Amino acid sequence: MTRSTLNHPPLAILLVALSVVASGCGADSVPEPRSSVDRHLWNTAWDEASESQRVALRDGELTFAEYETAALRAVQCINDAGMQGEANLEPKSRTYAIGARWQSSGDRESDEKKSSEADACYAEHWNGINQAWAAQNQPSEQGLYDARQALAQCLRDAGLDVPAPATSEDLLAFRESGAYFGCAQQAAEEYGIPNFGG
Repeated sequence: MTRSTLNHPPLAILLVALSVVASGCGADSVPEPRSSVDRHLWNTAWDEASESQRVALRDGELTFAEYETAALRAVQCINDAGMQGEANLEPKSRTYAIGARWQSSGDRESDEKKSSEADACYAEHWNGINQAWAAQNQPSEQGLYDARQALAQCLRDAGLDVPAPATSEDLLAFRESGAYFGCAQQAAEEYGIPNFGG
């Protein structure tokens, strides 16, 4: 009887431990999105997210307030590291561009350290959240088409021979032209598609 009692506590502890591990794995699985999203980007967002970012993603939805809070936390982290953090909001697409500025001392090692510190801030506060926001806010096929045609027309207005209607492949041929960046930026702003390139 004593021997049997000694064998049961380790088995009970093992079962409890397995139960805790199993529930922990469930908590770390990719949450089911509440709305239609780009699943690849959503899964990537979860994989990249730090624990502090996962708090905002666990319910399957990233609100603008949560997104903005993450942007401001990343900026504060950059500022705390002795650099100047920036969070620039593009109003039409409601997306933030986060950056870090610092005055280079000309010392490569010092600059690499600053760059690493900025990267650590992005990893802790921003990367996963930014991916999740992109996953939730993918433009429609029609929106992409319209932006692509606007970019093509802008390039035509600049004197380039761009086919009509233009495909993404057509536009790739003009990426090295002087007008491309300005036209792409104009189309991105007009159609609310961040980082649009055709």
